[in-house]
Amino acid sequence: GCYDCAKVCPTDCIEIQSERQQETQKEWVSIFNIDHSRCVFCGLCVEVCPTGSLKHSKRYELAALEKREMISSFGKGDMPRKGGEYL
Repeated sequence: GCYDCAKVCPTDCIEIQSERQQETQKEWVSIFNIDHSRCVFCGLCVEVCPTGSLKHSKRYELAALEKREMISSFGKGDMPRKGGEYL
């Protein structure tokens, strides 16, 4: 949730949405998408990641029939609220 990878990305292929949890003061990352159809695999996001959350992979063939299949989602979804309510 620090947005460093999205800031350094030359093709703007990383989408992040997060918010700070009141109880723990940690960032809750609800959306973390990488659009591999726009990615040039430069590795800048991996180099700048302070927590090591992003890693290089040996996976190289990302063939797909539809563009939406090229988007990898790693977000946690909406942040749980007290009493089970969501904003």
